[in-house]
Amino acid sequence: MTARKRFHLPSPIGRTHCRCPTETLRRSLWLAIGLLLIIPGVAMAVQYGMITIDRLNVRPEPNMDRPPIKVLERDTQVRILRLLDGWIEIDLGNRTGYIRNRKKYVIIVDDRPGSDAGGGETRAKIDRFQKEAEQIHRRMKQRKDSLDKVTRQEKEVIDRLNDIGLALNHSRKQIAKTRSSLTSLGLRIQAISEESAVLEKDILELERYAAKRLVAYYKLSWLGKLHVLASAGSVAELFHRKAAMERVLEYDDTVWDTLKTKREKLRQNLADLHVRRSRQKELENELRSRIKSMAEEQNERNGLLEKIRQEKSLELATIASLKKASEDLDRILRSLKQEADIASSEKSIDTKRFIDFKGLLKMPVEGIIVNRFGPYKDKRLNVVHFRSGIDIRADRGEPIRAVSAGRVLYADWLKGYGNMIIIDHGQNYYTVYAHAEDLFKRKGEPVDTDEVIATVGDTGSLAGPRLYFEVRHHGKPLDPLKWMRTG
Repeated sequence: MTARKRFHLPSPIGRTHCRCPTETLRRSLWLAIGLLLIIPGVAMAVQYGMITIDRLNVRPEPNMDRPPIKVLERDTQVRILRLLDGWIEIDLGNRTGYIRNRKKYVIIVDDRPGSDAGGGETRAKIDRFQKEAEQIHRRMKQRKDSLDKVTRQEKEVIDRLNDIGLALNHSRKQIAKTRSSLTSLGLRIQAISEESAVLEKDILELERYAAKRLVAYYKLSWLGKLHVLASAGSVAELFHRKAAMERVLEYDDTVWDTLKTKREKLRQNLADLHVRRSRQKELENELRSRIKSMAEEQNERNGLLEKIRQEKSLELATIASLKKASEDLDRILRSLKQEADIASSEKSIDTKRFIDFKGLLKMPVEGIIVNRFGPYKDKRLNVVHFRSGIDIRADRGEPIRAVSAGRVLYADWLKGYGNMIIIDHGQNYYTVYAHAEDLFKRKGEPVDTDEVIATVGDTGSLAGPRLYFEVRHHGKPLDPLKWMRTG
């Protein structure tokens, strides 16, 4: 009688991770095969299962309405106690649990007595499960590669959205700068043109006078200067005529010099006018190019926003990105608070206690509150989020005003918020103004109550022009509406 082989197999219970899915499946298969070979005469069937999905809920009863008591990871091996209608009862060590009986969830290795007398069926099982293991391994790799690709694509979309926002913000600034340069250039061209018109008129009058003087000189040259002087009736008249002629000649010299100067000035003006008009044409072409580029960027941004709204995974990734942006804002506020504490001994904020204005502050912008502070449920995604401030929908370019006096701690772009200003009001109170189009204050500058600090825009916004407004104390967000004047 051939001695039975003894197998020293690791317990399948409690294993939740394996570096190689194929190797894990092979081990589980050899475990099942070993159990088949150890005691061939036992009447009781032994079954084991291999979890084939990332996370599988274990419930206390075969009922989907009962909450999970445990979650099994991919490649976990479990001992099967019973097969029920659509459910599998498994051994959890100290208790039993139930998982759904689906091929896509679990692979079952079934050992039944006397089923492998000749060894052929066992070999067939080995081959079949090895093939299944290889297929699962390929599917796992494809799934992982697909997931990695989707994750990269989601990150690329979100990063591209931020890049486009930055590009649009830069384009707006450049367009505003170009238009300002064109306005100044146009005014200068107008002034030069008006000055040139006056010069041309003066030159024309001087040239007419000069023509008359040339005729007089011609006649004087024909008669002779001596004849004019000699015709004087007395010596006194002679000297009087001589002095008069000298004054006339001196004035004529002045006229000739003035004519020459004005002609040179007109020549310079015309040359300057030519240069400035060429520059004006360049700026107009540059402006048209920037406007076209901005329109293309805006269209791409709108396309990305629509794509995000249509694809749930992208929307979830965007929400995660915004949550990361909120964490970045918290970090920036902590850092800025340290800077403010260091600078507080050098620069004091001339303001009353901010807490005294609770319930008395004016709204920072004229508009409609569309999103309020606090937790809210996204019905489309069926998830709960927390909003640290309020969204006020307003027209683009609407002035944004400081709700109270203070000093600017931050005035720059922040991913997820766009152009943003943070004002320190003292006593660790801060207000945040985000999605602005133009910022009129710089870091470190003082701010008065009701002073215009920015204009409404849609930088960093996923929902059009609006102001995102926060009130914080020691970095903790507070409900802004509790600080606003009622009515």
